[in-house]
Amino acid sequence: MNEAEILLRLLRLPDIGPVAVRKLAARLETKGKSLSEIDGFTDHQLATDFKMTEAQIEALRHPQLNASEDLKECRKQGIVIITQRDLLYPFEKLLTIGKAQPALLFLKGNIDLLKQPAMAISGARNADEGSLQMVDSLCEKLASEGWVIVSGGARGVDEVAHLAALRKGPGTILVMPTGFFRPNFRDELKKRLDEKKTLLISEFPPEQGWAHGTAMMRNQLIAALSRGVVLVEPGKRGGTGGTGKLTQKMGVPLYILQTDQLDNEVADKFIKKKAALIQPGDMKNSALTNLLLENWVRSEEQRRSHHPDLFK
Repeated sequence: MNEAEILLRLLRLPDIGPVAVRKLAARLETKGKSLSEIDGFTDHQLATDFKMTEAQIEALRHPQLNASEDLKECRKQGIVIITQRDLLYPFEKLLTIGKAQPALLFLKGNIDLLKQPAMAISGARNADEGSLQMVDSLCEKLASEGWVIVSGGARGVDEVAHLAALRKGPGTILVMPTGFFRPNFRDELKKRLDEKKTLLISEFPPEQGWAHGTAMMRNQLIAALSRGVVLVEPGKRGGTGGTGKLTQKMGVPLYILQTDQLDNEVADKFIKKKAALIQPGDMKNSALTNLLLENWVRSEEQRRSHHPDLFK
């Protein structure tokens, strides 16, 4: 059994995620064992030595889905599966996630986009038309200066960001809140995605449907893959504001797009925590890129000084 297969089996267990899988692997290592040898332990050992619940042990012994067959189907569809041991894994970019780095990543499209500088866009599905026009203009400007645009594939701001990136720049990364077998972005967007300029990425088992929790994990991955996150119309509630809080907690630079519909009270809370208000229409060519790069370098220096062990 290969590593990807056992990781998929483990990630399908109830109430388990990347952090729990990492702890499990560490406990196995102390016994001189690998994850692929977990089936050799008795139920009693799994419960006492590895703190697995009765429900988890039952699901491990009698999986409802066949991980091997599902991974074969993924590969048949052109989906690349990578673990943290693979050279393709964007380990340094995902350091901002900490111990919750995805154990598995599913990728389809132009994987080279992961090597290029990227900016993330997060905004409301029902954003104002004027805000959408500003998003289009911002993403065209960034894309024309070589930035990859990262977003979540949702209707509204995300769609506009992806399409602008495809028109003007090296490409776009669409981070899915579901598994590949249950995509939730619109067929209209799917038809316009250019495989040579698009990378689809998911950290979830292929059968995973949409849930609030998966959407928030998706937003964490969006921020980690990017050198900054731009919020569009963040509200007091909702995913956009949540993404902003998560971004600042991770130490990734945060920006608020100045629009007519901006809630200044919400924006001020982010700005007090060092988010920057940007008006790209007033910036000369390359000025925006210079600002973004300067902020990213500053955030990286702070992260390396606070967590030198992560960058050895």
